[in-house]
Amino acid sequence: MQPIPVAGSAWTFTQKILFRFFFVYFVLYCFPFPVVSFQFTQPITYPYMTSMEWLAPKVGMLFFNWEIENSRFAFRLADSAFGVVCLFINLVVALLITLFWNIVDRRRVNYEKLNVWFLLYIRYYLAFTLLSYGMNKVFPLQGGFITASVLEKPFGMMDPTELQWKFLAYSNAYKIFTGLGEVIGALLILWRRTATLGAMLLVAVLSVVVMLNFCFGIGVKISSLHYLFIAFIIMWNDRQRLLNLFLLNRSVAPVNYTPLVRSFFWSRLFSVFLIFLVLCRLYQLTDQNNTNWKRVSNFSQKPLYGTYTTEYFIRGIDIMPPLQTDSLRWKKITIETIWDVPRVYIHLSTDSIISSQAKIDTVQRTIHFEIKKDPLTMTWSLPNSTHLFLAGKWKDDSIKVMMKKYDLNNYPLYREKFKWIFD
Repeated sequence: MQPIPVAGSAWTFTQKILFRFFFVYFVLYCFPFPVVSFQFTQPITYPYMTSMEWLAPKVGMLFFNWEIENSRFAFRLADSAFGVVCLFINLVVALLITLFWNIVDRRRVNYEKLNVWFLLYIRYYLAFTLLSYGMNKVFPLQGGFITASVLEKPFGMMDPTELQWKFLAYSNAYKIFTGLGEVIGALLILWRRTATLGAMLLVAVLSVVVMLNFCFGIGVKISSLHYLFIAFIIMWNDRQRLLNLFLLNRSVAPVNYTPLVRSFFWSRLFSVFLIFLVLCRLYQLTDQNNTNWKRVSNFSQKPLYGTYTTEYFIRGIDIMPPLQTDSLRWKKITIETIWDVPRVYIHLSTDSIISSQAKIDTVQRTIHFEIKKDPLTMTWSLPNSTHLFLAGKWKDDSIKVMMKKYDLNNYPLYREKFKWIFD
């Protein structure tokens, strides 16, 4: 059986038009990759990024009558007005370039060589992007954690996006599993010999990601759909062999991959450079995510972490009864520190919640609530291992609150992680 060569026969008119459009569109979409992947090369891309930040709001106002406030280049990957306008600009430019290309290069037989370079570019773009997403799950950071404030928040008060994130946060094992799928798929598409296998894996993984993003309203629907489409393009390049293998029950011949660079020296140098690029990126992501994991994974050991329920609440000289109509009495509070930022959630007797960043001083034994119109500083003490005493001024009255720490193991979501048998 003879190997299938990479070079092929003449392309149809439709194939050439589609290739020209997708080539331009996805090169524009992926740019400024790979220059933007490393900090020391990012200044090179500043002129392009600043020009888009200047152009997109003007195009948005002209064609959509949108006043775009958040026009930072990073927003182009989010479901934002800026991101939609950037896609619109890419689409228009791609159509215009395709039209011009069709006129000046209409006699071209095929674009086999250019297609090889195009696939290389989008393969590396997708690989580098998914390595970042995947490593953020392998070090189970994405989705956060099931913290005390999550356990205390009523289910019905969560929006769909928050619900999906908390679903992901519940199980580190699930996050690691899905992250490994993205990382393994990304590594496989880096090399032509394993690109089809990697693309098949990524199509499966990204299909789930896209459905979650659309069904739960996560703000990266457009970008994740593009990632899925890129994976499909990579797999589509080997469509005939896949059809023969999985559907038509025909023999599949091996592919004879021609070198991207014909010179042996430059070919080896190019391969070494690509491998070096991948290793640098993996090291960068591993170091970054490992550092972040150490910062946030010990959230339960932070000062005063937990939920405390009120035993008695003194305002002035009066002990306030737990009336549901009292909008000044505290029912309970939750204190936690995520990403080194303490946060306090004050649950009032009326079941409304005041959320505030906080500053906890373990030396002076003070806690400062950064409530916008009514900042509050209170002293705190721990009479014993299960109680927290707070004293200060709240709504123009002095208050003293004795609170008892609530055992989070009372929540099945916190206590139960895995069961073999449910009898």
